[in-house]
Amino acid sequence: MLVLLRLLSRLVIQLATILSVTKCSTTRRVYFSYTSHLSLLQPCRKHQKYIAQIMLASYLSMPGVLLAQGVTAANTPHAPSFDRAANGVPIVNINKASSKGVSRNEYNGFNVESKGLIFNNATDIVNTQLAGYVDGNSNLNGLSANIILNEVKGNSRSALNGYMEIAGQSAELIIANQNGITCNGCGFINTTRGTLTTGQATFDGAGGLTGFDVSRGDVDISGLGLNAGNVDEVDILARSVSLNGKFWANNATIVTGQNHIDYQDKTITDLKADGPKALGSGISLDVAAIGGMYANRIRLIGTEKGLGVNVAGEIKAVEDMVLDSQGNLLNSGTLSAKTLTASSENISNTGAVLGHEIHITANQLNNTTAQANIQAIDGVTISTQELNNDASAKILSKSGSIKIDAGAVSNQSVIAADRINIKASSLENKTVNGQIFSTGGLDLTLTGHLNNVDGGLVHSDKVLTIDSLGDLVNASGTIEAVGSATIKSQNLTNSGTVLAQDSVLSIMTSGLENQGTVSGNSLVVNAATLDNSTENGKILSSGKLDLTIDGDVTNTDGALVHADTDSTLDAKGDVTNSGTIEAVGSTMIKSQNLTNSGTILAQDRILSIETNKIENQGTLSSNGLVIKAGELDNTTNTAQIVSSDKVDLTIQGEITNTDGALVHADTDLTLDAKGNLTNSGTVEAVGSSSLTTKNLTNSGTILAQDSSLSIETSKIDNQG
Repeated sequence: MLVLLRLLSRLVIQLATILSVTKCSTTRRVYFSYTSHLSLLQPCRKHQKYIAQIMLASYLSMPGVLLAQGVTAANTPHAPSFDRAANGVPIVNINKASSKGVSRNEYNGFNVESKGLIFNNATDIVNTQLAGYVDGNSNLNGLSANIILNEVKGNSRSALNGYMEIAGQSAELIIANQNGITCNGCGFINTTRGTLTTGQATFDGAGGLTGFDVSRGDVDISGLGLNAGNVDEVDILARSVSLNGKFWANNATIVTGQNHIDYQDKTITDLKADGPKALGSGISLDVAAIGGMYANRIRLIGTEKGLGVNVAGEIKAVEDMVLDSQGNLLNSGTLSAKTLTASSENISNTGAVLGHEIHITANQLNNTTAQANIQAIDGVTISTQELNNDASAKILSKSGSIKIDAGAVSNQSVIAADRINIKASSLENKTVNGQIFSTGGLDLTLTGHLNNVDGGLVHSDKVLTIDSLGDLVNASGTIEAVGSATIKSQNLTNSGTVLAQDSVLSIMTSGLENQGTVSGNSLVVNAATLDNSTENGKILSSGKLDLTIDGDVTNTDGALVHADTDSTLDAKGDVTNSGTIEAVGSTMIKSQNLTNSGTILAQDRILSIETNKIENQGTLSSNGLVIKAGELDNTTNTAQIVSSDKVDLTIQGEITNTDGALVHADTDLTLDAKGNLTNSGTVEAVGSSSLTTKNLTNSGTILAQDSSLSIETSKIDNQG
């Protein structure tokens, strides 16, 4: 066809030459250059009109020049032929399809003007949107193509500035140019699938299209953008892609990097060794602030390591979005989808990531600035080696859960959801802006430490569970649950508040060091050691209090241990108290030794103490007092052992009650000592007093006010 058209053009030119030299009184030589597109015809004016018409016909018959500003055919067996519609819209008469339904068309240059371009896939006259009625394409031999492949073999990129329409049977349309493609107002009409690629097409033995090898080239969506919302599928396959305009689609796939992409199932095979080693920008997909992508479903794949994605505009999917990059993802714009899955080397978010469900995987996730917002309706899952959420940024799930599986987590802003589950090597929750807030359950599982400091808040409206293999430091922070709270850690250091408002607070730790408030509706502590110090140190229960300590207990400098009902302190080491240990109900203390210069109180019920030795310079007080000890040393005038009911002292060794010390029972007093009793204070009962001792030395007062005094001893030395 191409050869015939060129022969026809030469015949027309010869005819024009004859006209110019045979019918004028003055003739001039004619010079014509087909390749230069320049001709010099200087006939007489009489024939200039005819010559112009003949030359126009000749010009329009030349395939290489027909659409000089649009498409030019390659000098290959796959060159298509061209035509123009009555309204001037260019028409490409595509080549006959292979047995696999693929029409291959090769061009030296391929551009689409704003008026558009038609690919003629019609076997008979057909009506089109761009050009009205067009004739059938005789190249097809009566059989329309299923895939129309257009490959550029020249050295120039393609500028697609208008719509591309398939006349006749709908087909899949592919524009392939390794030099690059710019789309500024382009789109598709009557296309089931559109592809813009900088890859080289690959085929099977039967002429079927198998895929594309991409090693270079970029696709730029700019200006008026790409409208493919009327197409089922749109693929952009290039080394890199820029969105400087809007891109509308139904189901959109963008694959960047050096790859082989299978045309049928879109599987990707890495080919990076075959092409240039790196791009200068370090960005494979760039969405400018004025750019955007809008589709029902979006798939963005960047396979080249170190080449990332930059989103300053919008990428929004009605249904699913998958963003998978081997480089970094920088988002200062908006990513939005019903289900959004993002995977990248590192992710830096200073914009919005929105969806019903959000799934993020990265080596590092930085969610920073006040505009940074990762927010889902149903749930957020994050898997990362390092998570930084700060500077008023937010990670939110409105009615679902947040699940974080991370290495180190640093939070100085808000993480909030109905349910929160964080698994990490460490967690730093800092400042009054650092808030981990759950309206449902909150689970923190750490292989390292947890620091909640400088006003940080860890809160659950229901159940809170913290399991840390490292230390937990709550410094001027708040860890609280409206329901129950369970805390396990290597050591727990608290100068803030640890609270279970309406239920049990359970703490299991090697060492509990408290200078703040530890409080629950009931409180259970299992620790190796307990150090409750300063007047700010408060261990409180509005119900029962149960302290089980494998080592020593120190409650000093005005510190308080309090239960609104009953209190139990079971220590295998020593108990040292210069503060207050008290219960409205009963108090039971077991220890190796007990040293008291403060107050130990059971307000309404029995105080029971079982220890090897008691050194008391403070107050032991109750509504009934039972002491079992190896020794009892009650000294100084501040030392008081008093009961508003009975006092029962069973001592395996000696008792010393000296320097104005007091032992008092409002009813009966029983003292049974296997050793000596030395008294220079007061031992008294309003009711009866019964003393059994090895020897009795008294220079104070021993009294049974309203009943009998009974003393059983080997020897009495009385000076009182």
